[in-house]
Amino acid sequence: MACGKSIVIASLKLLCHLVFVDKSSVRFVVGIVIGLAFSMTTILGTIGIMDAFVFTLRSALKDSSGDIMVQSRYGFFHFDRNIEKKLENPSITHYSKVIKSQGFAINEGNSKGVLIFGIDMKPFNQVTGQNIKISKDELALGFELSKRMEVKVGDYIVLGLASGNSEMKDLPQLKRIKVGQIVKHAIFQKDSRMLYIDNEVLSDMMKLGRGKYNSMVIRVSKGDASEKIDEIVQTLRGDLGYDFMVRPYWQEFGSFFKAIKAEKIMIGLILQLIVVISVINVLAFIIFLNEKRSREIFLFKALGMGQRKFASVWLCMVTMLWGASCLVSLGMVFLLKHFLNNFTYFEQLSAIYNLGSLSLLLSFSDYSLVFISALIWILLIAWWGLFRMKRKSLLEGLRKEFA
Repeated sequence: MACGKSIVIASLKLLCHLVFVDKSSVRFVVGIVIGLAFSMTTILGTIGIMDAFVFTLRSALKDSSGDIMVQSRYGFFHFDRNIEKKLENPSITHYSKVIKSQGFAINEGNSKGVLIFGIDMKPFNQVTGQNIKISKDELALGFELSKRMEVKVGDYIVLGLASGNSEMKDLPQLKRIKVGQIVKHAIFQKDSRMLYIDNEVLSDMMKLGRGKYNSMVIRVSKGDASEKIDEIVQTLRGDLGYDFMVRPYWQEFGSFFKAIKAEKIMIGLILQLIVVISVINVLAFIIFLNEKRSREIFLFKALGMGQRKFASVWLCMVTMLWGASCLVSLGMVFLLKHFLNNFTYFEQLSAIYNLGSLSLLLSFSDYSLVFISALIWILLIAWWGLFRMKRKSLLEGLRKEFA
């Protein structure tokens, strides 16, 4: 412990003696610290934006469709006691029966294809966590859809969809209905397509008859991880049989999430080039000290500092530069978060990426991965610098000292 403390003190003295003797050396060190910190911030910012995107997308998917989605393969079904019994799972807290259909929302010649959810509001809100409150003669629609249709709460639109009655299948069903609520899902595709209406009203429009549905949404116990949801999905698939498709809420974007994960790894590897370029500055600093401060380094050796101790002090000094860069990088990440949250341009840019706003989401493992990889590069460079210094003998240093 005392030996380690002495090495740290010696490295601090060496750093101060070699660096802070003139302005050029100080500028060199400041440039190294800021350059390395900026390269690490670039990687952290890229990873943080991608992680925040995935987190926001998964949260929004869960809020709009619950934890598990069940879809009938053969159209509509009667929700009977047999199906209800299969949903009696300790991990399932709530479920809601849904009628899903597609149609058109029409307003003064402006029409838009929509995905219609016929819902029973109370159980649906319990499953999804949404707060849809509409009466039977009203509908709720997504925020982007309301902008495109140029409607607001209190306006009327015409809802058109095909009839479920085989005798009237060629005639669309049209219903003029009031906009009672505008809903935000935090996902652009859902905000621009989804529309909610009471399931009894939708059932009457489609002439299905009461008690018929084609989908269910399910919520599991709060705090259950993805692995637990997957386990419940497999159980329901076995219980409900082939007549129903059972999917976790993220499966709709499953391939997209896999692509983001692979891209995150590739970007992290490619951006290591930025760290390598910054570490080259450390190499330049080592060469600079080795040439410009060779007499001082020789004197330290001549006064009794052994090669092993000198190597330990040298590596500790380089590690201090890395530590200072990490601290500066943390400050830069904080400024980047503030910048993303407050700069209006990124509010516009976030609409392209289907987010409410661009932000950073970084875990301890993200910081550890970036910082430790930078440390490895720096230690490799420092080892090479020490190898060069070993090649110079005391006799060579003595000649320079008294030349």
